[in-house]
Amino acid sequence: MKDSNFQINLRSIQCFNKINDSILKAIETESKIIKFKIGDTITHDDIIPDRILLILSGDVRLTTNFATNTGTIAKLKSGSFIGLASFLRSIPCEYTSAMNDVLILSIPDKLILNIFEVDPHFKTWCNQTIQQIELYELFRLVFNKNEDKEYKSLHNELIKFISVDAINNGETIKTN
Repeated sequence: MKDSNFQINLRSIQCFNKINDSILKAIETESKIIKFKIGDTITHDDIIPDRILLILSGDVRLTTNFATNTGTIAKLKSGSFIGLASFLRSIPCEYTSAMNDVLILSIPDKLILNIFEVDPHFKTWCNQTIQQIELYELFRLVFNKNEDKEYKSLHNELIKFISVDAINNGETIKTN
């Protein structure tokens, strides 16, 4: 896929590396490249996006506003999806903003749904890959105590885990 000065090798993205050529061609023809500047809001946590975003370059901040504490959950980098977790769960949950200049591939949600339904590799990848926001949301639901000091301590440790270890070890956390 090309956009004036930018070329994308979709096969280098793990979830797309085994898809058939016709699906790859559909991604290339139906998707758009979007540029964001530092500080731009990319997605809101109260809206399920109609396009799934794939970060091509730049850094994106995934944040939360829970129990009146706004904080960074993760720093998303090239190859990370935005909106995929919200879309697959049918629950909006991703508030993101550009940390610097960001280039994104915007894929229509209908196309992602079609790929999920027809491509076993993509479906398996989606079902076995926990996005960072999903881990955070799970933790928040399990330990839903706003004023408990132990909860706040666990919450802070989770943020450290997601922000540091998960990012250092890759953009997603695998399940078996």
